[in-house]
Amino acid sequence: MEKRNVWFLAAAFIECNLPHSDYTESPIYQRRNGSLRMTIINNGAGMPYGVYARLLLMHIMTDATIKQTPEIDLPKIRALCRLFSLTSGSKANSLLLDQIKRLFDCTITLKYDGEDAFDLLDGANLSNAFMAHLSESAVPVDYDAYSAMRRSIISGDLFLWLSHRLPQIRKDKPLVTIPMVRMKEQFGSSYSRHIDFVAAFTDAIKTVKIFYPAANVQIKGGDVMLYRSHPHVFAGLEGEPATVAATALAAIRSNGSVHLAPKAANQ
Repeated sequence: MEKRNVWFLAAAFIECNLPHSDYTESPIYQRRNGSLRMTIINNGAGMPYGVYARLLLMHIMTDATIKQTPEIDLPKIRALCRLFSLTSGSKANSLLLDQIKRLFDCTITLKYDGEDAFDLLDGANLSNAFMAHLSESAVPVDYDAYSAMRRSIISGDLFLWLSHRLPQIRKDKPLVTIPMVRMKEQFGSSYSRHIDFVAAFTDAIKTVKIFYPAANVQIKGGDVMLYRSHPHVFAGLEGEPATVAATALAAIRSNGSVHLAPKAANQ
């Protein structure tokens, strides 16, 4: 089995995505997925968006998950560039600094139906309520695979979602059917025409399967068919998402890496 660099991301930021591009239509950006609603308020610096904001969130949540602390301690900008495999220079530095400023200036609130709302941040650190959510919902992510897809935000977002969603499908009901229009609501906010989104979504599935060959997902007519699949990161272990995450975290704490499933196989 192959060893890879595994990071963590809270389930809420997989179920609801940040904007793909600079969002200027309103000072408030909202997304809903099932019982979860995400609200981002632009307090003046702009909305966080794109792959750099996603990488920053993933780094912050990985650090918090491994160290079990809400304190955020970002490396200096050159170190961040190295961490994200970016060529340090004026453009990359400026883009990263801009997203850091936007992320810490805005207000990101998460609300599950029937539960109290909670913010991502409390000042310059993660809020205690978000830390509790992260502790319960951290999803292990193959960072190398995600990083390889970062030029296509829809591919990266779909990879994260399928890695999280497919293993959760029940064994006694191993097929979930989702209308393509709902997929557009979740992943296609930047596409004005449905036909353009379908083409991009179809290409994204092909890209994801290169890195996650166990992902059993198909498009039939106007529906997306999801079949229960092995987790992408599972340290040689089959199990429910919480077990998989705990095993991945234990492996990281012991040797800095976990194993990935070597080939496609469905449960």
